[in-house]
Amino acid sequence: MKMKERKKTIKPFYFLIALSCIIILMFIVPANAGVSPEEGRSIGDIYNRTAITGETNLSFVNETGVLIPEGIIKGNEDKNSDVVISFKGPFNSHDYEDELVPGEYKVIGEGKETVIYFESPTLKVKTKIGDKEVSKVTKGDNITFEAITNLWVIKGPLPNYINYKLIDPRGVQLDEVDGVSLTNIDVSKDGKNSTTINTATLEIGTYTLSIETDPATNNGLDKEGPERTFTVEERGVIINAEPTKQVVNKDIVFAVSTSPDTQLNLNVTLGIESNVWFKEGVGDVKPGMGGHSASGISDKHGNFTAVAYFTYTGSYVITATELCANTTDTVKVEIIDFSASVETDKSVYYIGEPVEITGSANAGDSITIKVDDTVLTTAIAAPTKKFTYPWTTTEDVIPSSYKIGIWVLPRSDPGKDVPDASTSILFIRGGLSAELIKTGVKGDIVDKIVAQGDDFEIIGLAPGRDNVDILTIAPKGGSGRGFDPADILKETGNKSDVPGLTHAITPVSDEKDNFGEFIPKRIDVDKNVDTGTYQIAVLNPGRDGVYGTSGSGEIVQIICGYDLLVKTQEQILAIIKGATIDKAGSDDLLWIGTIKVENPSVTLDDIEDVYLGDDIIVTGGSNRKEGFPIIITVEGPTELRPQIASIEGDTFTASFNTISAKVGKYTVTVDDGDGHTDTKTVNILPGTAPSFNISNTSAAPTAVPQVTNESATVTQIQTPTSTPVKAKKQPGFETIFIIAGILVAVSVARLKIRKRREQGEKKEKKDED
Repeated sequence: MKMKERKKTIKPFYFLIALSCIIILMFIVPANAGVSPEEGRSIGDIYNRTAITGETNLSFVNETGVLIPEGIIKGNEDKNSDVVISFKGPFNSHDYEDELVPGEYKVIGEGKETVIYFESPTLKVKTKIGDKEVSKVTKGDNITFEAITNLWVIKGPLPNYINYKLIDPRGVQLDEVDGVSLTNIDVSKDGKNSTTINTATLEIGTYTLSIETDPATNNGLDKEGPERTFTVEERGVIINAEPTKQVVNKDIVFAVSTSPDTQLNLNVTLGIESNVWFKEGVGDVKPGMGGHSASGISDKHGNFTAVAYFTYTGSYVITATELCANTTDTVKVEIIDFSASVETDKSVYYIGEPVEITGSANAGDSITIKVDDTVLTTAIAAPTKKFTYPWTTTEDVIPSSYKIGIWVLPRSDPGKDVPDASTSILFIRGGLSAELIKTGVKGDIVDKIVAQGDDFEIIGLAPGRDNVDILTIAPKGGSGRGFDPADILKETGNKSDVPGLTHAITPVSDEKDNFGEFIPKRIDVDKNVDTGTYQIAVLNPGRDGVYGTSGSGEIVQIICGYDLLVKTQEQILAIIKGATIDKAGSDDLLWIGTIKVENPSVTLDDIEDVYLGDDIIVTGGSNRKEGFPIIITVEGPTELRPQIASIEGDTFTASFNTISAKVGKYTVTVDDGDGHTDTKTVNILPGTAPSFNISNTSAAPTAVPQVTNESATVTQIQTPTSTPVKAKKQPGFETIFIIAGILVAVSVARLKIRKRREQGEKKEKKDED
């Protein structure tokens, strides 16, 4: 009986203890959770063990609330076991953000210890319409910013404030929208907050939103959360097409943007509806919701996708309607016929020459190229406005016509369908041609003359060949003195001495821009070589790579089996032909040309006399090479400054001013610097070229002027006039004499002008050359 009474008395006692604990906790835990960095806060007791990395002014206490004024913070987990941080007094965690990874730590000091936790700040934000998270909103509708943080762990007497950082399309931060403040947002209760704004006053465009902590109420924590973007759109629905131009029966993707979870209809409002097919089960169009129109519901972001193809060409307009506010938007598409093309950079090619194939296709996934039945490539992507494919041909190609075709997949099957586009080209076998040109003058063929001491070049074509052999034969044949008398002796290892014969090899280009051209070969003409006509032979052994039936491609080794030293030009040429092109079945190539070597020469043209002050024009010719310098001197009563003229073609020209000369006879000398000269004489006359003054009265006869100073400083001399002789006037004769005088004067003037004009034109022409 006493036990029962005791139990009844104990129960009220436990109730009072529980009630006391609740009251104590109410006093210990503040209603708000924020704290200023000046005040700081303590962690480590049984009520508050967690801090957010970045807080300042943290004090550490043990479980019973006794201060640990100094000591160490040590990682208490595998992931932070290497962390050891000393402290003394208040601790600023933002100084150790790299070391303090989230997790459990021990605080040890002065014989006391406790367990604490560091967390990273959580500062997430969502944009929502209703309970749906969205990334776009129609202008005028409401949108809610939802903050999710862990700032509630920063406990203290103040609220935990955040600011919404909203940046508009111009980059301006907005602190308020339509009267709603975006600053000092309280997240004390559970770290969350929802703020709703109306977008009627916002600009159209994309906005950036993030959360910033308020350091003054979050113990110095100064952080910004990740950014989120959303778009304010002008219309309730937007529709786009990709592509806007498509071929018949190929897909177009229609992308619709509207509010989340909104009913949509897509209809044909321009064009024949029966030509349009929206695919069911593709995109967001569910089975049974497609056909000649489409309908469906936008996703949580307000997006909706439909795919359609068109069976006939023309222009079509597709209208999207959102059924919430019944707003619409349209997009226009153009449907065209399929087209493909292929072509080459030319129609006739040498075997071995690169072929550039170009083409296009306005539809498809890939393009296959075939030459007749051989596939060149299947790796060209389509559609494409232009593709380029380089085809490098080989010696396996035979002279013939070839058809190049393209197939656009999956529209066509290269194995059984005709090509979507094709073209034909012709391959021919390249021959051999050559020219002799002056060194440095492209395209100007010499007149088959070159002077001793100069040089010339051999150029030409041998398409599809690797190189060409060049043989030169002196006028006296094998025993003569050719362009390089020791050449054959060196090439044959001192076995054959043929000083009148030289041999050179020059490669042939396989580059597209100069295919088949062999590298120009310069031939130096020594001052001591034989004069006369040289034979030049350019050869190639053809496709088989051997000359004639010799089994060798070494032309010198083949012809040196003969005693060439005692052979004439004609005999050596006959040996070359007999060993190459004259052999039965030979495909060898041979070109023969000639060039004449002469002693160097320079000649002067006749020079017209000039009046003092006029220019002496010197012209002449030479067989020296292009650009060769010629020295010209003019000597007489005075010596004019010498000039150097360059050979252009086979001529030269120079002009000497006589303003500082004296009247008299001068000798003009031209010299090529190698002892070859020519001379002419010219007179510098006093006064100036005569002029004619024609009037309506009879001209008085003029006396010959007397020159008193023959230098360039000429004084004006008065021309005395004689007394007119009176004659018996014959009626009508005065007019006849006047007319006759005029005709004579005009004729003389025209003759002088014509000569000067011809000289000027000749000078200009040579300057241009």
